[in-house]
Amino acid sequence: QDPGNVGTILRIGESLGATGCIALRGTAGFYNGKVVRASAGSVFRFPHTGSENLQEIASALRSQRIGLVGTSPDTAGTIEQWDWRKPSAILIGNEGQGLNREELAACDTVLRIPHKGSVESLNSAIAAAIILYEASKQRPYMSGANASPIGRSHQ
Repeated sequence: QDPGNVGTILRIGESLGATGCIALRGTAGFYNGKVVRASAGSVFRFPHTGSENLQEIASALRSQRIGLVGTSPDTAGTIEQWDWRKPSAILIGNEGQGLNREELAACDTVLRIPHKGSVESLNSAIAAAIILYEASKQRPYMSGANASPIGRSHQ
């Protein structure tokens, strides 16, 4: 929803080795001025597209053997326990509501970002950064034709 978060997610994705970003309905437009500024130019270099249909995206990912990973504070598995060496696309919910039932149901795996204190939710760009950083720690540096997906974002 917030264009600053969308731009930041693009910037984080590029910097941590993700191969692209797919934005779903309700996401700020990629060429919104605030998105462009927050992306620090990543919007012009980092592959991205939009889609209205999560089920089509999930089906296309599965056909390519890419798992769709969502997040929820109400699950046992954590992002550190997931094997990010597997091709994975990450579904990020918005800050206010997280992922809805339909989005969670579309995921192959739902993980939790562990944190301390009484904070109930994280900013979507911060959540994306934490997840993509964990994924990048588990993967060797890859670029070009040898790269495989470590992240797809939704806001």
